[in-house]
Amino acid sequence: MTRGIDNRNPGNIEYNGTSWQGLDSPPSDGRFCIFKDPKWGVRAIARILITYQDKYKINTVRNVILRWAPPSENNTGAYIDHVCSVVGVGPDDVIDLHQHRYARPLVEAIIKHENGMQPYSALTINEGLRLAGIEPTRESQVAALNAERPVNKSRTIKGATFAGVMTVLGPVAGDISQSLEQYAYLSEYLKWACAALAVIGAGYATWARLSDRQAGIN
Repeated sequence: MTRGIDNRNPGNIEYNGTSWQGLDSPPSDGRFCIFKDPKWGVRAIARILITYQDKYKINTVRNVILRWAPPSENNTGAYIDHVCSVVGVGPDDVIDLHQHRYARPLVEAIIKHENGMQPYSALTINEGLRLAGIEPTRESQVAALNAERPVNKSRTIKGATFAGVMTVLGPVAGDISQSLEQYAYLSEYLKWACAALAVIGAGYATWARLSDRQAGIN
């Protein structure tokens, strides 16, 4: 991990006494801020970018990066080129950093350049931007949920798998108990119990799938 990721401060924002929301205790490692959660570090990046635009009229990728990463400390030209390729604009195109479609890729590009990686999910980035006052679009939220699809879909898979196992296990368990004289009376009970559990599992799988669709997860 990098210093920025360890500090939950992926923008490597230096601590200067600013009372950032979500600061940890202690608030710095001696130079850089330490946040309680990555979403607060993302929020801080976004708030700085908004300040650049609203207070200093800095609203192009070139000027944002020149301010964020001065040439005296960085390969600013490469930084600008990388950010432009991610955001999908030219270095001198005017962008509105209050708009999610510009703010999110710019924040993600800064995180990657500062840390050599961008390890956060779309949901984490969106939450950090929302805390900064930049509301994600519905399309972005749906895309973020779709990116988490394996986690959500697992409910459907688990329910269906459970139902299948119970369907197979019912007759087998009944036959086994019937073959054991002292437990023969349990045979029908086991078959009916497994059948009931199979129905419950199938019902859960169906509910999980409908729930995912309502949330916009395909």
